[in-house]
Amino acid sequence: MTCARMLCFALTATSPLSAQLVLAQHQVPPGTEFGARVASVGDLDADGYDDFAVTDPTNVDSVVRAFSGQDATPLYDIPFTQNSNRLEVVGIDDTDDDAVGDLVVLGTEELHCISGVDGTFRWLRRSTDPFEVAANLGDYDGDGHGDIAVIDDNGTVRLLSGVDGTELAPQFSVPGTTSNGFKHMTPLGDLTGDGKTELAVGAGRGFAWVMRINLGVVWRTIALPQNDLVTNAFVGSDIDGDGVSEIVMANQDRRVRIYDAVLGALRTEFSYEDFLSGDPAEGLAAVGDLNEDGTVDIALGGEQSGDYGAVAAFCGASGRTLWTFEGYPPFTKLGAGVAGIGDQDDDGFVDVAISSHRLEGHGVITLSGRILASVADGGGACGGGPFLPELGTTRWRIGESSTIVCRDGPPGAQNTLCFSLRPEAPTYLGASTCFAGIDLDGWVGLFNTPQSDWELTLGVPDVPQLAGIEVALQTVHWPTVSPLGIDLSNALWLRVGY
Repeated sequence: MTCARMLCFALTATSPLSAQLVLAQHQVPPGTEFGARVASVGDLDADGYDDFAVTDPTNVDSVVRAFSGQDATPLYDIPFTQNSNRLEVVGIDDTDDDAVGDLVVLGTEELHCISGVDGTFRWLRRSTDPFEVAANLGDYDGDGHGDIAVIDDNGTVRLLSGVDGTELAPQFSVPGTTSNGFKHMTPLGDLTGDGKTELAVGAGRGFAWVMRINLGVVWRTIALPQNDLVTNAFVGSDIDGDGVSEIVMANQDRRVRIYDAVLGALRTEFSYEDFLSGDPAEGLAAVGDLNEDGTVDIALGGEQSGDYGAVAAFCGASGRTLWTFEGYPPFTKLGAGVAGIGDQDDDGFVDVAISSHRLEGHGVITLSGRILASVADGGGACGGGPFLPELGTTRWRIGESSTIVCRDGPPGAQNTLCFSLRPEAPTYLGASTCFAGIDLDGWVGLFNTPQSDWELTLGVPDVPQLAGIEVALQTVHWPTVSPLGIDLSNALWLRVGY
């Protein structure tokens, strides 16, 4: 077998398009609720890399585990002995003058302030009305320490001193009903110029509000398309890079919606239904600008997607898929929690912490956010001769050359290398095993030749914005003795990347 034939054979082997690089992983024994939530919590161990924390709300044995963002080794455990079936963790600004950010751990009836350096307890705040979520306020009262906002299930918001938990301002309420719940809250930065951050608060369904916490009033009301539409996940991030945060929601109808926080208006929306199956996504995070188009991109996790759960990254500007990644044993429910954790591998791209939750697959992995080039065999070859045309290619890496190889084309036939964006599915052509793996309504010919065996070198432009685009290649050979009068090679489906 010649080197060229070996190359073609190797490159037509099926490989998944979810080719992201796992940086580190940590598995825990079964029998707990580890992995329910993941949060980025800043650089706790002062090694220059952001760290993350994972919750385990196993009733009286609940715990939050802090991890090194660089290699996913545990830093410390934070026990939470209150009997709580729900546990949240939030990173906050430094409250104790040790130059390291601290943590808030929130159960149903207790809020604990925790030292970020070593996980030791600092103070607690109790409530007779169940707490829902907490948020980092920054230095609200100007004393040089981080402060906290927390909301209960009646919609009452308290602004707490990070130093000792005392209330910094009168309580105020968010309009809404307790049947909806108040499941989400995120800081948006100072949108009104009063020197205080605004807060976005999301109901369990139907509505969200932008609150001017300095005045304790609603500034903007956001009504979802249906009053009963559930919001599964919620984050604030400056998606378009204009210095003003947007509100990003993942909703029960399997759509992501991005709202302008200043106007309260829908900016854009897209469906993730084709990429995450099963129950709607629960994990949501802003993950930096992965394709360098000037907008922050979004990662979604669905622990019920496929056999082992999955995570997908989407362009914040267009909603197109940038990469997908499926769970694998022992991480068999991957995607319950998702957090952007900064650039852990120093490649210039934000990386992602993803938890696996329930059943036997408890744990957490860190995944490179860099969009890797990949190639998969789309099948579909057919013909009238003893051998079917075979197509192979090296991966299409940005700024590099790629080699495309065709072998065993029918002698004497003209053949064309066809190129298109990747279709949603192959099209059956009505005979034998003939499937068109290219988009029949939008293909172009890249190369024509009468040769049955050939090689072609193409340069992939050095344009980072191409990262994540999926394309298709297939050769058509004519005239032949096949029932359709043409032979087809196998199709190749590629993701452009690094």
